[in-house]
Amino acid sequence: MSRVIIINGRSCAGKTTIAQEICSQSDNKFVHLQIDKAGGFYSTIFPKGFVFAENEIGTENNDDGLKGLFNNNRLARRKVVASVLLGTAKELLKQNFNIVVDTALDGPDAKELAQIYLEYLAIYDITFVGIYCPLEERLKRLETRKDNLFLTEDFIRNQTDQYDVFESCKEFYNIWFDSSLLNGEEIAKSILEHKQNAQQGKVPQFVVRTSQLSDIPAMVALSRDKRLAYEKAQPQFWRYAGEEGDKAQEKWFKELLEDKNYAMFIAESETQEILGFVIGKRIAAPEVYNPGGLTLMIDDLCVQSENLWQSVGHELIEKIKATAKTKGAKQILVVCGAHDHPKRKFLSEQNLQVASEWFVGGFV
Repeated sequence: MSRVIIINGRSCAGKTTIAQEICSQSDNKFVHLQIDKAGGFYSTIFPKGFVFAENEIGTENNDDGLKGLFNNNRLARRKVVASVLLGTAKELLKQNFNIVVDTALDGPDAKELAQIYLEYLAIYDITFVGIYCPLEERLKRLETRKDNLFLTEDFIRNQTDQYDVFESCKEFYNIWFDSSLLNGEEIAKSILEHKQNAQQGKVPQFVVRTSQLSDIPAMVALSRDKRLAYEKAQPQFWRYAGEEGDKAQEKWFKELLEDKNYAMFIAESETQEILGFVIGKRIAAPEVYNPGGLTLMIDDLCVQSENLWQSVGHELIEKIKATAKTKGAKQILVVCGAHDHPKRKFLSEQNLQVASEWFVGGFV
């Protein structure tokens, strides 16, 4: 089956470089399509300033089956551009080419447009990739960009302030990267390996059981791996405390085993490998809130790899929920890093919603 890689991110985040690296590292087994080039096609058809009449925008079918790309008063330009891009992609896919698309899904309809991409190409093997890059780094890169006259400092800032291209579609990403931390070559390699790893990462048979003292070293090791990954996203807040931190966590986990307010479960494979664990505490809500009972707060929920969320992660959540429910819990609260999109996607699929977020920074 032909493969589709969709790369979404803000301007100057490095999407084109990454797409070119994917083509190079795969011995040109991918065809690179750019939203910017498809947008240029629009100006070869319609004169400058051309706008479709309102009743011509968005609800009819196109010849290639793109149905209702946009509704109401959205500019027809985006409908045409998306039609060019996706129509070209499908024709190439029919010829057994692999496709890498670099795009910027923005504005209030970003999620709708992402769903259109995914639905239109649904019969193919899709990897949806998000590329994050801090504003300061993108402005720095802008100074070297001479290929696009539409790229200005205001335009770059608006992609973060007015609407966040990266964040708006984060629930769709299979994988994401910070291009200020990794170069295009490294990111391309990881993207190409991602599907292979997922296919090879067959979920082993496992059981979920109550944690024991002998499980704690493996639980601490899983937690350490997560913490090291989190540190890259927020070096100050998630700064790894080293070996002393591991020792403190091991001691803490041992204490929790004896605390009746906590519940601890692990997922163990047939070969007795710890694939994941969950720790939850039953707490009362502040007096100003009344959820109708206790809250199950889960600060630790780890799996060995992201392809285990739907299996191991799901069973761990269900097990601890069932236990807490018998002891008066009425709601569940799960802590998750803002950058941890595979976990966030999993939690949203468990009918959980974001209720609060922390904003973290140093003293300036």
